[in-house]
Amino acid sequence: MVLLDTAISTWNSKDALLLVLGSLLGGGASFLVWWVVTHLLVPSLSYSKAISRITITVDREERVQYRIKLANRGKRNIIDVELFVRLYLHVSPGTRTITVVNVKLSQPRLPLMPYGGLMKIIKLLPERTEAFSKHPFPEHVWASYATGSLSLEEVLALDARARIQILGFGYDSFSGSRRLWQQEYKASDVHERLFKSGSLELKEATNTEPEIAATTPAVTDTPPTTPSMLLDQT
Repeated sequence: MVLLDTAISTWNSKDALLLVLGSLLGGGASFLVWWVVTHLLVPSLSYSKAISRITITVDREERVQYRIKLANRGKRNIIDVELFVRLYLHVSPGTRTITVVNVKLSQPRLPLMPYGGLMKIIKLLPERTEAFSKHPFPEHVWASYATGSLSLEEVLALDARARIQILGFGYDSFSGSRRLWQQEYKASDVHERLFKSGSLELKEATNTEPEIAATTPAVTDTPPTTPSMLLDQT
């Protein structure tokens, strides 16, 4: 009887040890997989550090465009990219209330951002953002919105501390990991210059910028000629 009790006790000890070791190994393997998926197999999206402001001619009428450039810096495609641009500012002087406006974009969703350094330009459309047509914004902003001539500078001038934030969400095409990317801009980050070709940087400042003509608001600076160039615009 004593021998049987000893054997059962030994067996139970071995069982408990195996259970503990199995739990540790399983937990460690799960953590390793989680870490690889969330830290290594993740998409990588970059934004331009400045906002490009250009003047185009549409039906013999000059219009201003504000543009941000994006680039897939990873080794795999990014799918289902969603973009949001928010403007934070104090509209009423002397108050602590911050007004947040979701600025309308030319393309808030990108089904695919291919890898390989291809880039995409997104236009900010303050003149189409309905929130600027009502309270708490002042009447001169309403009037500019009504005529379709509202500029980003006119809105930013309401608050010296105003900031623009872009948020992007996207999935890695292999691992399915989703990631958030964000970038902030101030009024001093808006420049009347074009982007360099194949770069997120703006061209060097010159005394005179090249004239940019357009027949429709959606036209780009250098229309692509092949499918592989569709995202690489300046």
